[in-house]
Amino acid sequence: MNTGFSLSDLNDAATAINENFDNGTVDEDYLTCPNEIQKASLGDKVWYDSNKNGIQDVNENGVQGVVVSLYDCSSSFVKSTTTDGNGEYFFADLLPGDYKVKFNLPPTYSFSTANQGTNDNEDSDADISTGYSSCVTLTDGENNLSIDAGIFVEEITQQSDLSLTKTADKVSAKNGDVVTFTITVSNSGLNDATNVSAKDFLANGFDFSSALPSQGNYNQTSGLWTIGTVASGSNATLTIACVVNIPNSSASPIDLGPAKGYNIFVLKDINQPSSDTEGKMAIGRDAFLANYSVGDKLPSSSGTVDALIVGRNLTFVSGAVEGGNVVYGNSTNLPIYPVSYVDGTLRQDSPIDFAAAAFYLQNLSAELSAHPANGTTTLEWGGVFMNGTDPFLNTFSVNGLDLSTANNVEIDVPNGSGVLVNVIGNNVSWGGGFVVRGTAINNVLYNFYEAASLKIEGIDVTGSILDPFAHVNFVTGVQNGQMICKSLEGRGQFNNVQFIGNIPTTSTIPNVAEVMFADQNDPDSAPGNGVVTEDDYASVFVTVEPNEDATPAQGLNLLSSLNNTSAVLSMTSDKNNNLITGTSDGKIYRSTSSASEIINTDMNVKTVWSVNSNNAMILAGTEKGLYASKDNGTTWQIFGLEKKDVRSVTVDANGTIYAATWGEGLFVSKNEGTSWEAANSGLENL
Repeated sequence: MNTGFSLSDLNDAATAINENFDNGTVDEDYLTCPNEIQKASLGDKVWYDSNKNGIQDVNENGVQGVVVSLYDCSSSFVKSTTTDGNGEYFFADLLPGDYKVKFNLPPTYSFSTANQGTNDNEDSDADISTGYSSCVTLTDGENNLSIDAGIFVEEITQQSDLSLTKTADKVSAKNGDVVTFTITVSNSGLNDATNVSAKDFLANGFDFSSALPSQGNYNQTSGLWTIGTVASGSNATLTIACVVNIPNSSASPIDLGPAKGYNIFVLKDINQPSSDTEGKMAIGRDAFLANYSVGDKLPSSSGTVDALIVGRNLTFVSGAVEGGNVVYGNSTNLPIYPVSYVDGTLRQDSPIDFAAAAFYLQNLSAELSAHPANGTTTLEWGGVFMNGTDPFLNTFSVNGLDLSTANNVEIDVPNGSGVLVNVIGNNVSWGGGFVVRGTAINNVLYNFYEAASLKIEGIDVTGSILDPFAHVNFVTGVQNGQMICKSLEGRGQFNNVQFIGNIPTTSTIPNVAEVMFADQNDPDSAPGNGVVTEDDYASVFVTVEPNEDATPAQGLNLLSSLNNTSAVLSMTSDKNNNLITGTSDGKIYRSTSSASEIINTDMNVKTVWSVNSNNAMILAGTEKGLYASKDNGTTWQIFGLEKKDVRSVTVDANGTIYAATWGEGLFVSKNEGTSWEAANSGLENL
């Protein structure tokens, strides 16, 4: 039998024993034995780190069945065990020495970050890459219960990549034509997209005829296409057929629709901790107002008008509502003492369909963006200068980046003309100096048709803002006009100036579609945010051409053709029954059967608004005053009302002359223009 000892070792041991005992019975204490070794132990817990912070929190439980292996610090395996129902493990009967533990990570789990916090008994000790703890030294009898591991399941975020395209089978059409739109939603992501929906913003001017989805259902009333699942690498299509229906489109002005009459119209949320709105306010979702006044410039309504409408939750900390009722859709903290509404009542109701309002206003913004610019925009001296000459409508196109960096903005247009400023860009800031010359500020509309974010600071905005896709941060300043946007915050003040400008509907109609929802994340777009530059949003434009008459009008003949840059504003006849016309470019034409000639070459005006004749005298209303020719158009002189914008002139049977002016009322002369008197009694509210 091999004992592991040599013969020499055995002989030495026998000799030592014989020398220690006298006669084999008396212990002489020559031999000593070492003290008995005290065994050590090691262990603790594997827990599910639900908040992934690397610290054992009170509500976090242990994980059962995790294999834990014990090694010495030279990486030699000692033994292993598994965690119990409490996630605890324990290694007993260990000789004192250096050890480390390896936690064997279950599938789909990850380790928490090691050594978080200041308490070694509550942190995770497993290296996130290897699962090993650091080496620890166990002394005689030591029980080390501080070697823990936090683990969690790494959530795998599924990701789809939805895009939307839209086409039309016609880019131009006539009233009564059928136009078919095709919307395609594609998924190029790694995962299937579920619960997908899209919306087709069918604009005014298109009457719905039929729809055919490749999958899901289309609701023609709401425009919502409920698609369902779009598998990775596949697509779904929807075709919509509609009939073009735009009677007299060129004569019909745009309408702000559901936002008409409101000082502030917000499709989603508003948060204004301190400010005021002089007119009515409508909020689509939630409103937080404090130290706030609504409707202080509204006339008393005795509860017949809703001054403040909130579609969902209203929190009003302090302030007042005047001029009408307070309406909320879901909940409110009212009534409370710091908020008064003496001219109306508080009620729960939903008087506005804000989803339909968003549909309308987003289409309107897209439609207005199709208006071609007829004014000039110049960048100089750090400012943006817009100049227009059209007596009716001046349209400008401005880059949002230029607006964001400008220290000054100026608009100069003819008196009384409408102004449309289409602003290009996704993120826009607006501040600095601002001046509108020539026209009233209630004729001015700023259309941010691409913006998802608009910041306004330190400026007096003169005019109304249409920004139905954007969150507006109105940090400081004032707006004299209507604010129409997606959401609003800040301390900006809003004065009740309603937009009344005459902007004709365009013959180019937009049709817009956007992905509205999907369960999965999308790497390059957010469903339903209205950002026109994202790939889940698309629009097409159809130009409506005039219908050709089947039979020419009887009894009408073309008398004369003028230059194609002017519009005829008024007509009369001279004493010889020749046609006299006043035009938008400041000309007066006399037309005979053979030719037309300009008869006011030395007048030097921009617009001839009105012409009227009385025997040999011809009267002409212009932006510089009233002119007259007493020799049938050969020579002209200022006839009164100098520097007043005379829009219309007529003469009654008694020879009394009536002249209507822009912004200054009606004037009458009973002595052939020698003197004039205002005649505005009863016209105060016009």
